[in-house]
Amino acid sequence: MSITDSQTIDSVIRSDEHNDVVLLITDHLDWSEPQEHLLALQQKLNTYISFVESGQLFSDFPDTKNKEVSILIACGFEPVNAALSFFKKADVFLNDRLNIRLRYAIES
Repeated sequence: MSITDSQTIDSVIRSDEHNDVVLLITDHLDWSEPQEHLLALQQKLNTYISFVESGQLFSDFPDTKNKEVSILIACGFEPVNAALSFFKKADVFLNDRLNIRLRYAIES
């Protein structure tokens, strides 16, 4: 599963030791076509938002109730400036609207 499969949740990471649940997006694409990449990312994020808003996260994974939710984008390539700007705006939107944090990490 990856960013190109826009209708699928790549991974749900939860731990008994922490009071959070991380929804992982696996982004293996380079940034040679930033507009198309950002569109794919936006479509994937919309799926994740629906997954949380609909309550499906909590019905599929009851142990995630009352835990903080974050979305982690595991980037295979260093994001371009437009992506960094998008990440910041999306984080503010998600945090304000759904109390979800958006983070990214560069995976090698």
